[in-house]
Amino acid sequence: MESLLKAVAALKAELKMPATIRESGVAAAEFEAAVQHMAEVAFDDQCMGANPSYTPVDDLARILREAYSGNVV
Repeated sequence: MESLLKAVAALKAELKMPATIRESGVAAAEFEAAVQHMAEVAFDDQCMGANPSYTPVDDLARILREAYSGNVV
């Protein structure tokens, strides 16, 4: 798994893609104002039914916050 993460990070760097949502220029206040709504929309998406594990809205919000900051808990 670690080699996959390193490969994805290297590809992002090669393509000059931001590594986090924050690095793409989204302000923290703007992100926080929208994160709960984004998590609820993701939860209500029809594809969530095909997810093999149940993912509560709070977990989706945490994942989005991790994607914003780059700090994976």
